[in-house]
Amino acid sequence: MCAKMKVRQSSSSKRRARKQVDKWKEKKWYEIRASSEFDSIYLGQTPAAEEEMLMGRVVENSLYEFTKDFNHVNIKLRFKIIEVNGGVCTTRFDGHEMTRDFVRSLIRRGTNRIDGLIDLKTKDDFMLRVSGSVFTIAMAKSSQQKTIRKIMFDVLEEQVKNLKFKEFVQELVFGNIAKDIKRICNEIYPIRECKLIKSKVIGSPEESG
Repeated sequence: MCAKMKVRQSSSSKRRARKQVDKWKEKKWYEIRASSEFDSIYLGQTPAAEEEMLMGRVVENSLYEFTKDFNHVNIKLRFKIIEVNGGVCTTRFDGHEMTRDFVRSLIRRGTNRIDGLIDLKTKDDFMLRVSGSVFTIAMAKSSQQKTIRKIMFDVLEEQVKNLKFKEFVQELVFGNIAKDIKRICNEIYPIRECKLIKSKVIGSPEESG
């Protein structure tokens, strides 16, 4: 009786395995392209049984894969699939993040890390949540830290209101806004580094409409 049961279980396992293989055979591979501000570069392929299942899927790549600049190895980009046409997935930039190890390496004893989180709206009505950090070369007073954080927010708000989404993304990811923040903060207190560590798209004209 036990032997028969083992045979039945084995047969059932084989059927499940065949079913899984059949499901994979039904799936089609789709090409994924980066968003246009990153020149629609090829990101890879992903499988799906139906095109609808791909919508909203998020893929991640290092900025280094686009620039071949080793300074960009620690920056991860996220792209969300928003359209599928002819076996090709079109994406939209969904956010970026610097690796934890890299951010940790910026911290020094006897200095300050001044963090800030802000929601921003681009000229063409995209909403992004941006997280930034300013690293001082020594211990700053609480009033100086408050001023530095305000400068970070002011620069971001000034930039975003004059830029469309794609323009703002490039200024953000390639560090141009962070450089502006550092330059202005240095007039208040010596700054070692400024990084816009993380961003996330939290709204778009299509979603609000």
